Amino acid sequence: MSLRLSIVNDRLAECIVAYGDTPDVAFMKLTHAIIQGCDYDDLQPEDIVDGGEDKQMDVLTFEEDLTSGIANLLIIQSKNTESFSSTALTLLGNGLSWLFEKSKAQYQRLNNVRLVRKIDEVREFRTRSGPSNMHVKVFFTTKGNGEKLSKEFRDELAEIRAKYSDGGFGTFSLDPLGASELVDLLAEQERRERQINDSLPILYDKNKPSYIRYSVRGMMGYICTARGKEIARLVAGDRDKAIFDLNLRRYYGAEKGRVNPGIAATSSNENESHLFWFFNNGITIVCDRCQVVDDPDSPHLKLTNMQIVNGCQTSMTLATTAKEGTLREDVEVLVKVFETSDDRFVSKVVLTTNNQNAISSRDLKANDQVQEDYQQAFLRLYGLRYERKPREFKGLSREETRTVVSNERIAQAYLAIVKKKPTIARTQKYRIWDEEWYRQIFPETTIEKHVFSYLIYKYCLEAKKEALVKWQKDPIRYSVVTYGVFHLARVLAFQYTKKENWDSGEETAAWIKVLQTRQKTLGRYYISSVNLIYHLIRKKPEWVENINNVFKTVDIEGAINNALKKSMVGQHGE
Repeated sequence: MSLRLSIVNDRLAECIVAYGDTPDVAFMKLTHAIIQGCDYDDLQPEDIVDGGEDKQMDVLTFEEDLTSGIANLLIIQSKNTESFSSTALTLLGNGLSWLFEKSKAQYQRLNNVRLVRKIDEVREFRTRSGPSNMHVKVFFTTKGNGEKLSKEFRDELAEIRAKYSDGGFGTFSLDPLGASELVDLLAEQERRERQINDSLPILYDKNKPSYIRYSVRGMMGYICTARGKEIARLVAGDRDKAIFDLNLRRYYGAEKGRVNPGIAATSSNENESHLFWFFNNGITIVCDRCQVVDDPDSPHLKLTNMQIVNGCQTSMTLATTAKEGTLREDVEVLVKVFETSDDRFVSKVVLTTNNQNAISSRDLKANDQVQEDYQQAFLRLYGLRYERKPREFKGLSREETRTVVSNERIAQAYLAIVKKKPTIARTQKYRIWDEEWYRQIFPETTIEKHVFSYLIYKYCLEAKKEALVKWQKDPIRYSVVTYGVFHLARVLAFQYTKKENWDSGEETAAWIKVLQTRQKTLGRYYISSVNLIYHLIRKKPEWVENINNVFKTVDIEGAINNALKKSMVGQHGE
C-alpha cells in the first residue's frame, strides 16, 4: 500500500467512526469535502443522487449567482476502489448525455427522483441564461493511482472532454482524482487553515531595479509592477480569445460579479486609483520564455508564448475602462510571471492560482469585537461553539461537533426569520457581511434571537432528509423542503410561537430551552409550515411551472408575509 493511499484510508476510517456512514457513503462525502474545501457533513441530501438509475453520478450540486448570472455545476462520481475503471467512466459519459442531451420525456421516466429534479434545474437555467453562463466541473474519484491510467481510460477521458468542451459551456472540465491528488488537495487545504501572524524582514536597495527574480531547480519566476494601461493594451482587440485559453474563468463583464464593479470603480476613481496595486491581487502569466530588458529608458519583459492564467477579470475590466476612457494613468498592477515549458507544471499553476480561497468578507469580520463577544456568549449561555472562522474547531468528537455553529449560518437564519428576508438569506448570503446588514444582524445586544433562529433553521435542515423521501413524488412540497429551507424556517418560527418578533429575552430563552432538549415538538408545526407554502404556490400556475426559481424571488417572500399577517389577524379576531 502506498503512503498516500494509507493517508486517504486513515481519513476515511475517521469519517466512518465519527459519522457512522458506510465506507462508500463516507468516501463520497469525503471527496466532496476535499474538492469543495468544506466540512464533511456540508453535503446536502438533495445533492446526493447516488442510487438506482444514478447514471454514474453520485453528487450533483448546482449553484446560481443571481448577481453575476453565472452558475456552477459540480458532478462527482466516487468509487471506493483502488483502480480507475474505463467502463465506469464510459457510463459516466453516458450519464452526462442524460444530463445535457436526453429529451424531457426520456429523463423524466427515470426512477431516481432527485436526479430528475437536478436535470430539470440545470435545463431550466441553460434555457434561461444560456450554456455559456454555466461552468461545469466533473470529477471521477477513486483511491487509485491517477498517474497510471489505462489506455482505454485515457482514450475515453479524451473523448468525453472533447465532446463537452465544444458544448458551449463557459468552461467544462473532467478530471480523475486518485489517492495522490486527493492528498495534494488535503494538504493545500490544511496549509490554508494554518494561519501564522508574524513580520517578514526583507532586504531592500533603492538603487536596484524594482523587480524580483526567483529561481529554483531550473524554474524561473519574476514579480514586477506594470501600468494598468499596459495590461489593458495586452488583452485588447481579439487577443482575449487566445490569451486566456488556460484561464479557468472567462470574463464576466465590468458590471457583473461581486469583484469587477469594484475593479472598475477603483481604477476610475481620482481619490483611489493610486491605491489599485494594494487593493488588487494582480495577474499571473505563464510563458515559454521571459527576458527582462532593464534598460532605464525602456524597461520591459519580453514574453514568448504567454498566457494569463489568473487575473482575467482584472485585465479585461481594465481594458473595458481604458476603452471607455475612464482608466486613470496612475493605476498600477502587480504582475507575476513564470517561465516554463513543462505542461504539468503549468497545469498545476492554473489549478492552484485559481483554487486558492480568497479572503472573504466573512474572514474580514472574524476578529471583530462583536464576533468575539458572540463567541463567548454562545458558549457561556448555551454551550454552543460559535465558529467565527471556517473550520475553527478541529479534532472534536462527533458529539462535540454537534455543538459547533457557524456564524454564517447563524446570520442567514437571523436574516430569514428575524429580519424576514429569507430570499436574501438563500440567494445573497454575501450581503450578510456588508455594513448595510452586518450591524443589524449582529447588534451589540443579547443573543437569544440568534440562537432561537438557528435552532429553527437547524431543525428544517435535519427534517429535510426524511421529508425528501416522504414527498419525493410531490414536486411542490419537495421543492419547498429543498430550496425553500429559509422560507420554511421563517414560517415555522411564526407557527411555533405565534409571534412576528421575539423581543422578550426571557420568553425566547424558554423556547430555546425546549428546542435544545425536545426538538421533536416542532414536528407538527413543520408539516403545517410546508403546507402553508405549498398552498401559496398552488395558487399561481407560473410558480408551479417554474418551481425551481420560486425561492429566488421576493414574490414568495411577500406572499408568505401576507399569509402570516392574515393568520395573525384571525388569531386576534380582528
